[in-house]
Amino acid sequence: WPLRPEHAEVMQRQLDRVRLAGYAGQALRPAGYDAEVVFLIVVLQNLGRLLVHYHFPEEAEQIELLMQPSTAAATASGGEPVQLPGMTENVAANAVLGVDFDALRNAVIRHWGLGEDVVKMVRPLPQEKGVRAADSDADSLRATASAANELAQAGGIEPPQRRSAALSHIAARYARVLKVSVRDLRETLQNASWAVQSGGSVAQTQHTPDTTMHADLLDGSASSETVQP
Repeated sequence: WPLRPEHAEVMQRQLDRVRLAGYAGQALRPAGYDAEVVFLIVVLQNLGRLLVHYHFPEEAEQIELLMQPSTAAATASGGEPVQLPGMTENVAANAVLGVDFDALRNAVIRHWGLGEDVVKMVRPLPQEKGVRAADSDADSLRATASAANELAQAGGIEPPQRRSAALSHIAARYARVLKVSVRDLRETLQNASWAVQSGGSVAQTQHTPDTTMHADLLDGSASSETVQP
């Protein structure tokens, strides 16, 4: 069914952000991995969020509001107001929907019959924990897609100083897996943004040359090992 204009605009922004992440993932992928498979995994990591924005746009607005920082009133003793962080995305989704985006994504993937290996591969790496080296193709793909989605999120951070800090954090976080620098991330973000705006192809910068991607990863035969947080 058609979305109301204001909801359609929000949905388009969500789709553009996912495309940005998909192009970034293609540029960041290690050598030997198929670009279209990487793009698909990036999209699937966002599936729960996209489903909610399309089918439950009002609830999606409530979730976004709960994620915004707030300012607590000054105490009676005259203290300064305190800036309170917003909820995490999954906590906010649980508060509004009674289920988080991860659970929605996993349920749909299982319904499609893609199997537990794919469920593990499209689960974003937890951002509050470090990332160790990948031990399998599935690990590398999961890490690439997670880094791409984090990069797309960082691209919207203002002011520029905070965005630079976020890029530095991502580069350090994924240095062992993807061998990327802050400069790599800046160039990837710039190229991916151009591709989204112009409809062109993103530059296919690749890094480690010693891995090979097999298409059967999405047919349920991928290793069950995952990148360890």
